[in-house]
Amino acid sequence: LLTETFNINAKANGGNPENEADDDVSMLVIGANIGPTASEFSWNATLDKKFSNIKKIFVEPVPTLARILKKNLKALADSNTHYRNYFVENVAISTNAGDAVSQTTMYCWELDENGKAPPLLPDWAAQLCSLNRDRLMGSKYDTAKVMQMLGKEKAAEYIEKYVVPVAVNVTSVNYLL
Repeated sequence: LLTETFNINAKANGGNPENEADDDVSMLVIGANIGPTASEFSWNATLDKKFSNIKKIFVEPVPTLARILKKNLKALADSNTHYRNYFVENVAISTNAGDAVSQTTMYCWELDENGKAPPLLPDWAAQLCSLNRDRLMGSKYDTAKVMQMLGKEKAAEYIEKYVVPVAVNVTSVNYLL
């Protein structure tokens, strides 16, 4: 989407869409998780050389995931000389935050020191968090299959053991930009 928007704007303004984007453009990736993975389509645009000049702000509220994101982005920058001008913000975004930073609680699957999900869950589940503890169990996610497999009583024990509250900082988009 960013590439298409850039190409359309460049052509409309008489520019060449093959040129780099202007320095005053920012890319905001909210919920950046751990960085580039096969299922994260938004990362393709951040890797495009024509966007090397733009400011890239990666927002990830979960401290463990933000730490892994920083490590992965550093490795990406070390291996791609055009990958620069990026920032990781360890915050959640809210329209109610105004220009200050506050805190809230999110509920996440407890992760090991390497950011891996608890047993029985798919790897991508490590990146799931919610403001509502019960939402992690929703039928929208494969986690519901695990809960069905365990049965109601064991599922309740599993949730009690592996779903943890995580304090996260909250701010507004205006504060970040």
